[in-house]
Amino acid sequence: MSSKLKLIKPIDYSKEIKITQFFIDPAMMEQQRQRIKAALPKEMNDETMMQYELLQLSIKDNVFSAIMNYLAEHFEFEIDQAEVKKLIEQLKASGLGAQREELLANMADKIIKKGLMFDYLSEQWKVKVSDNEVKNMLDIYYEKTNQSIHDVLNDRQKFESVRSSIFEEKMVLKTISMFLIRFNMQNPNYVEESETDKSSESKSVN
Repeated sequence: MSSKLKLIKPIDYSKEIKITQFFIDPAMMEQQRQRIKAALPKEMNDETMMQYELLQLSIKDNVFSAIMNYLAEHFEFEIDQAEVKKLIEQLKASGLGAQREELLANMADKIIKKGLMFDYLSEQWKVKVSDNEVKNMLDIYYEKTNQSIHDVLNDRQKFESVRSSIFEEKMVLKTISMFLIRFNMQNPNYVEESETDKSSESKSVN
């Protein structure tokens, strides 16, 4: 990457990350639904299982996003705009061409910053993906799908693409594991009712 980052203050890993609300992207959820549908065996491919898997993914995504926002505060970023433009074109080519340019630029910025932080943190946390891990993942894929993996094993670019996917998942899980997470998602209507009840009690003459 031509973009750069610099650590500007120590990361406090004792920090408690609070989750106060969930954000769900309907388009992303539909993509996840289709991916899960393709991966699950037919006998497990029912709506209950689907909802469970989507819930787990939603929780993980929201927790990870909250942690990354916290981590980003500890770095100073130098983003190469040429890299942003290149990534915007890649996003358009991937099917996001209908999105506003501003939104695509924001997505590209986040992707670049995540990549920079992953590169830095993976060195700190000693996170790597060996050739054997990639081969084991391909073996699992073959067992589940019965589709040939020889083209991936014999194509270095495809092999490294699988390594990158495994690396990203390992970094997501490692990032989440580094912090204490607290969910504080109280229904605001419940709070209002409670406060109303307390107010009524304080005014009561009984």
